[in-house]
Amino acid sequence: MTNPNVNPARAITPGAGRVICADSVGATLLAMAVPPGRRRDDVLGRVPVLGRHGALPAKLRRAALTADTVKDALPVATAARLDAEAVALWIAGHHRASSYPAVFLGSPHGAAVHLAVACGAAWLPTSFTVTVPWPGGSPGNWRSAMA
Repeated sequence: MTNPNVNPARAITPGAGRVICADSVGATLLAMAVPPGRRRDDVLGRVPVLGRHGALPAKLRRAALTADTVKDALPVATAARLDAEAVALWIAGHHRASSYPAVFLGSPHGAAVHLAVACGAAWLPTSFTVTVPWPGGSPGNWRSAMA
């Protein structure tokens, strides 16, 4: 099935695992929903952005965190041509068994993931978070962020 809103000639998926924000709750819960021997990425070994550079003075830490976030962000031009179907296939591909007794669909919620794992079922998020740079933006400027 192809997405009618994406021109195949312009669609891009720069490694679907690179598209999803590695610091998002959904990425971590997806890793937890898959047995350790079948996990694709070392998500659980990653130190989240806000946990980094704790020994630096406040101004230097903010600059270092900003640089880390920009480095991890998906370029705006790439985000505009993102193939969400390819990302969804990458997410579903984490569950590699030939069949499951059930599939849990839902928002990133630890209890739902825990229940799915306890039942031997697959858990799939209904959305994913993408980080895109905002040059000159400010986290306190909500109106511009929405625009």
